[in-house]
Amino acid sequence: MSQVSSPKQQLYELAAHRGLSGNDFLACSSDIAQSLLAESASCSSEQLERLTASDLKMLFRLYDERCFQGLCHKLVAAEGAKLDFRCSTRMTRAGGKTTRRIYPAKAPWHGKREYEITVSSFLLQDNFYAESRPISVCGFVCEHRLHALQRIMEHEIVHLIEMLLWEGSSCAAKRFQGIASRWFQHREFNHQLITPREKALIDHGVRTGSTVQFDHEGRTWVGVVNRISKRATVLVADRRGERYTDGQRYLKFYVPLSALKRVG
Repeated sequence: MSQVSSPKQQLYELAAHRGLSGNDFLACSSDIAQSLLAESASCSSEQLERLTASDLKMLFRLYDERCFQGLCHKLVAAEGAKLDFRCSTRMTRAGGKTTRRIYPAKAPWHGKREYEITVSSFLLQDNFYAESRPISVCGFVCEHRLHALQRIMEHEIVHLIEMLLWEGSSCAAKRFQGIASRWFQHREFNHQLITPREKALIDHGVRTGSTVQFDHEGRTWVGVVNRISKRATVLVADRRGERYTDGQRYLKFYVPLSALKRVG
């Protein structure tokens, strides 16, 4: 009598040795997109009017069931772990992120694992306007936010699979890229969503290190851009400020990009 493979062995076989042809992937991707829109309580079009964590959970389930026989969910459950989903309005550089937390031995729940897949709802909503450049995610030029979301979720699912099967995961490594290319036809392993950094440079000519001028509380200030996210972090040399590693003291301001004027 042949021995029945464990869920982990089954997922390993699928991830390491199987995949989808180009046509099968396109059909599967389209079917998943239509299923998400049909089932979602918050998104009625490909522009994802109000993306929620429930939508991410549903999208993950559709991929897991249709590509991996529900084995990702089974392995998470077999570990006694949790898998959470989150939409982030604060992630301004990465389109998605998969994390794993293992509680240390001294904790009451030592050894317990928690996984989380996070998608930047901020970046998705801040892209795909009529005047913006083409958006590419994982080597696909995306027509709308749902296409971009699917490519991001596919990328994060590969991270989760690697964590479940091999502990570590790196999208720069050959194993990750092999799984992503066989199953999801990915040819690149990053996104080219328009970030606040790119917008700051294109719209305002401002980048990290630029000297800028801005008005605050009736006074004009001049400082250096230290960081760019939704707003620019500007450091203004001032003896009342906090001392930084260069030995100088600076006041810190968070300034809307539209309020900055480049100096020089």
